[in-house]
Amino acid sequence: MSKNHIGSIVNGFQILDFERIRQPKGYYYQYYLVKCPRCQNEKWMLRSAVDCPTVRSCGCKNKDYFRRTSDIRGKTFGSLTAHYPTGEGGNYGKELWHCTCECGNTIKVTPNKLNWGWVKHCGCKSIGESGVKFVSRKNKKWQASPVIKGKSVYLGVFEKLEDAAEACEKYMSELSIDK
Repeated sequence: MSKNHIGSIVNGFQILDFERIRQPKGYYYQYYLVKCPRCQNEKWMLRSAVDCPTVRSCGCKNKDYFRRTSDIRGKTFGSLTAHYPTGEGGNYGKELWHCTCECGNTIKVTPNKLNWGWVKHCGCKSIGESGVKFVSRKNKKWQASPVIKGKSVYLGVFEKLEDAAEACEKYMSELSIDK
């Protein structure tokens, strides 16, 4: 295919223009300016993508797929209950949902993380290998980070587990929040 295919239709794409672009290593890429059969937008695409029989859109179909959000309103995932979409974007274009934990904290999380079981609580039940709530092992030391209203608060890294646990207890008591 080349310039003589301008105006023709290949796999649903209408070819509007053709261009060869030389790459730094000396080889050429061939591009077509095409009109997408799905969204009718014009876009430059590699000739190999246009020629491929499995490619059916300029990428607009994939964008719609990733933006699509399942309705999880009222469903419970571990200790979290999903309430409503926030309108904010999360990873992979999925929309964040406002969720409430059994402890009363709220967090924003994507439906994927809930459905796949990656997030089951706001962090209130985070007991790692230390056996102490909000204390985790970091490079042979202990990190204290309690979770308040769905947000992790970094208190520092300590040599001893007891010091990290004490820092968490002191911080929580200052806020008059029971563990």
